[in-house]
Amino acid sequence: MTKKTLRLLIFFVIAGCGSPVTFDQPQPPKTREIHRFPRQLFGKYTSFDSKSTIIINEKFILKIYDYDLMTSKDSLDKSYKIKGDTLYFREGDNYELIKTIHDSIIQHVYSKETLFSFDSSTVLKKFKGNYFLNYLWDKDKWIVKKMTLVKGILTLSDINTREEVTILNEITETPADTISYDFEVSKKQFKQFLKLGGFRDTDFFIKMK
Repeated sequence: MTKKTLRLLIFFVIAGCGSPVTFDQPQPPKTREIHRFPRQLFGKYTSFDSKSTIIINEKFILKIYDYDLMTSKDSLDKSYKIKGDTLYFREGDNYELIKTIHDSIIQHVYSKETLFSFDSSTVLKKFKGNYFLNYLWDKDKWIVKKMTLVKGILTLSDINTREEVTILNEITETPADTISYDFEVSKKQFKQFLKLGGFRDTDFFIKMK
């Protein structure tokens, strides 16, 4: 498993079961690869809750988290200590500046994450107006994310529910007494999965002018 796919684990693990849905090849099958993002996708997008921003250019998708997080002082464990406007972490003597309001603290969260870049462990394909971001999870195992842009709204969608696993098991005629998370699907079966509501876990972003 590459370091890149390890970082992506949080996005693709099925809730409560600890297993990501994987495919035997980049999806959809028998669909040509795209080696750069098209110009119509270029730009900056902000999430509906304004906590994160997506930036797309020819070579990569970057996600930036930038927001204030309010936490009750009582919820902090003993490894944290507040002195004035500073929150100290006992391990490693790390600290950060904060704001305090009554019994709560406000921390500013800022981080950057590359959601997709073109290399040997990623494949981009387009099908039925959607872009499919394929990530190599392990040998012959690919995780897939769907991206769509319609009227200035960018959506990023994952396979993250048990219902979707059930649909894939039915489509691939997996034995009734077996639950699989690794699938070999045809292009027709993948299209059927989309029609039946695959990629349900969706984040929405508005294109900024």
